[in-house]
Parts: sequence; C-alpha cells; structure tokens
Amino acid sequence: STLDRSSAASDVYKRQDQDGLSDGDEVNLHGTQPLVGDTDNDGISDGDEINGDMPSNPTLRDSDGDGIDDSTELEYGLDPSSADDASLDNDEDGLSNLQESVLGTDLNNAHSDDDGINDGDEVNGTPATDPLNNDTDDDGLLDNEDYAPIDPDTQAPQVVIESPDMSRTCLLYTSPSPRDS
Repeated sequence: STLDRSSAASDVYKRQDQDGLSDGDEVNLHGTQPLVGDTDNDGISDGDEINGDMPSNPTLRDSDGDGIDDSTELEYGLDPSSADDASLDNDEDGLSNLQESVLGTDLNNAHSDDDGINDGDEVNGTPATDPLNNDTDDDGLLDNEDYAPIDPDTQAPQVVIESPDMSRTCLLYTSPSPRDS
C-alpha cells in the first residue's frame, strides 16, 4: 500500500510514530524505525534519546555499553552516554551501580529491602541473604533480627526479662510463627 501524501495527511506522514522526529530524519540521520516510537525498546522514545537532556543512542538499549540500560541510568540520575558511572556506588552500600542493576536492587538506597542490613553486606556476607527480601528464610523474623537468617526458625524465640534489682529472672517464650510449624 502507498502512503497518502496529501497536505491533510502530511503531519501523519512526517511523524507516524509520535516520537517527535520526522520519518525522513529517522531513516536518513538516526537509523531509527519511523513506525516505532522506541526503536531499541528501552522505554525512552527515539525523540527523547536524541533531543533529551542526557542524549543517548536510540538504536541501543545500553548506549554506553556499561551493562546498565539507558532507562535505568536515567531513572537513577546516571549518564547513559558515559560508562564511568557503572563502577560507582551511588548509595555507598558496597555494591557498584552495575552490580545493583543486575541484582535489581535500588541504586540510591543502601537498604533495598528495608531490613537494616545494607545491600552489599547482604550479598557479600556470611551467610549471604537476599537484598530484595527482608526475611530471607521466610520465618517471620527480619534478617537483621534473625540469628540464622537463611535457616527458618523451628522454635519460638526466647526473651529473658530481669527485675531492675536483678533478683528475679523470667524466661518468656513467644508463640512460633504459623510458618515455623
């Protein structure tokens, strides 16, 4: 089929994919697809990649080749045209931006799962815990409260209460979590 190039259809013909670039420029200058608004399918329109505040390559999901896709770099304030930011550690948790991107943790939050243990310690610790799950062993205790955060607790936690003058001690047992049985 042929495109209607009448004056009434000229705007549609020039920008069929609504990315703000003329179809001619997409084909002749940028190597993008004029019928697809996001040629590299990275979540950023071709027009925004070319004309945005932090330009990137609209034909590559990872313009700088650092292993972090362009949309993630923009989301976390990194530069999609510079590979240098992949080795940085935005949140100072012991994991590089690239490591956090691969793991799916938050590049700007040292405690992605809000358990009080920073992501780097969870990944590199002994034992290693899941930085995206604040209760790695799913036993009802947060990783930072759990003596063995990768082994589900099978008995109720014990609490020792002493009187202020230390003359009496009381040992309390809390009910085990339904997941412990």
